[in-house]
Amino acid sequence: MRWLAIVIAWGAWGACGPPALTNVPRPDPVVAAAAAAAAATALTVADPDAQAKKQEEKKDADNPRPRDRAVDQSVPADVLDRLDEQRANKASNSKPAPAAPSAPSPQP
Repeated sequence: MRWLAIVIAWGAWGACGPPALTNVPRPDPVVAAAAAAAAATALTVADPDAQAKKQEEKKDADNPRPRDRAVDQSVPADVLDRLDEQRANKASNSKPAPAAPSAPSPQP
C-alpha cells in the first residue's frame, strides 16, 4: 500500500512540472525527409519487383481459387431435355409475326 502512495505522489509531482522532453533537440525536417528517401531508394534497388509481388499476393488472397470437389449429385437427362424444349418454345413464340403484304400501288 505504501508503494501505491509513493507511485501516485511521484506521478502527481511529475505531472505538475513542464513537459519532460522540452529541451530535447528536434531533427531537421529536410534531413529526416532525405533519410526516408534514401531508405526507400535502397529498398527499391535491392528488390525492384517487391511491391508488384505484394500486390499480386494480395490479389490472390482476395480471390481464392475454387476448391476441387467431386460432385455427389447429378441432374437426370430428362430434366435437361425439358429445359431445352422450354427454351426452344419460348424462342419460337417470341419471334415477331411476319408483316402482311402491302397492297400493290396503282400504276398510271
